[in-house]
Amino acid sequence: AKEKYYVASKRADSNEIVVVPRNHPALYYYSVETESVNWINEFDLLKEDNKEIECGAQFIYRQKIQKCKIKWLSKNDNTLIVNFDLPQIAIAPGQAIAFYIGDECLGGATIAR
Repeated sequence: AKEKYYVASKRADSNEIVVVPRNHPALYYYSVETESVNWINEFDLLKEDNKEIECGAQFIYRQKIQKCKIKWLSKNDNTLIVNFDLPQIAIAPGQAIAFYIGDECLGGATIAR
């Protein structure tokens, strides 16, 4: 059987795609940037500058919630940085990501990079 390959990155400037086998480190991410953040129940990271919040994140349907820390990358652009405790696979720009503390959904965003 032939090994399967996955797209690790796209290089628009040179019109190339980079493909790697599933166990390649290029498919795993410890952090992502998000945009278009939307909070629920008036939860707001804007209350304290540069505060990092420990919470959970889910970016795949029925995925186990992944431990992470979130903080503002740019309040003006409504972007967050999400740092996962463990490396995550299969993250792509355009995916939705939801943030939780326990069973409470804090809100969500769109993965930018």
